[in-house]
Amino acid sequence: MADTTISGLDGAGALDGTEALPLVQSGATRRGTIAAVKTYLTNALGLTRATTATGDPSGADDASQGYGAGSRWLNMASGVRWTCIDASAGAAVWMPMGSIDHPGYISGQAYTVAYSTNSSSAVVADTAYAVRWNVKQRVTIASLGVRIDTATAGNVKMAIYANDAGVPGGKIAETVAGSTGSAATVSLGFGANVTLSPGIYWIVSLFDAAPKMTSVANSDRLMMEQCGAPSLSSAYGYSTGRSVGAAYPALPSSLADTAVTKGASPLPSFMVA
Repeated sequence: MADTTISGLDGAGALDGTEALPLVQSGATRRGTIAAVKTYLTNALGLTRATTATGDPSGADDASQGYGAGSRWLNMASGVRWTCIDASAGAAVWMPMGSIDHPGYISGQAYTVAYSTNSSSAVVADTAYAVRWNVKQRVTIASLGVRIDTATAGNVKMAIYANDAGVPGGKIAETVAGSTGSAATVSLGFGANVTLSPGIYWIVSLFDAAPKMTSVANSDRLMMEQCGAPSLSSAYGYSTGRSVGAAYPALPSSLADTAVTKGASPLPSFMVA
């Protein structure tokens, strides 16, 4: 309790837990220490401490600091939330929530969305393709990319969309345009880096030509789990994303009404700033 003061006390010194409070029960008054009251509130009533910080909790963030099993901690820098499962003195145990299957994004490294199988498939001009993207930890994105297998003269733009009940929602950020005229990876930057908190997003690609792209195969079971299909029978090798007609270069402000894509969708990548 060394980080707490009460300005009305003489000297306004830091509380150390030994200060006494009057407690009334059945008409009788007793005195109890702040430390004892804190323990009661934490254990008997299930109240726990919540903290925001720019780093992760450690073993020293224990019961002596007001934490207990169930206390929450939010790292504002990484966006990772932690839950205390044991507040033993000097040996507190904290578990990250929802990010234990990812080691963290590294600055200057490129990643793809999670997938299991890729293929080479031609896109349709004036069609926006959306692929679901699970952001595991807070990350700042410098650029998006797609890979062209067979070039066709034309252009591509990309964007990041929010998730809206399982489909792409509002547009968050849009890249500059790039050429599809060479068989290579196209890197498309933003006007400014884009920072995202952990959650579900969609990466969208829009073309004005029909190059053959490195794509998430329509047999990709990982994407099937996330995107769904219109029926049980078609759930076997049906969809890898969602698509909608959109006249290049105007990426819609929302894609909430997109349909499930039958076939492959361009496989997007991203560069961490």
